[in-house]
Amino acid sequence: MIEPSKPEEEEQPTVLLPEGYKLATNEPYTLAKIIKVAEDCQQRFQTRAGLSILVDSSMVQEVNVNNSTFYLVLENYVLGVFE
Repeated sequence: MIEPSKPEEEEQPTVLLPEGYKLATNEPYTLAKIIKVAEDCQQRFQTRAGLSILVDSSMVQEVNVNNSTFYLVLENYVLGVFE
């Protein structure tokens, strides 16, 4: 489970969009912070909670469960770990 970092937003002109519309990102990679690691992940990821990682943006999955949103990524889509 990760927490994607949000780019600093610049002031933009107001544009009205339909409800539920999600703006697609043009960035192929996302910087995120590791929140939790599954028990079956490789040992090298087990002690990485709290560190920043670089992941393939298209592989980040948004999962909604009981009114909570979680962002998940498989370990093989982690391109780098920043300590």
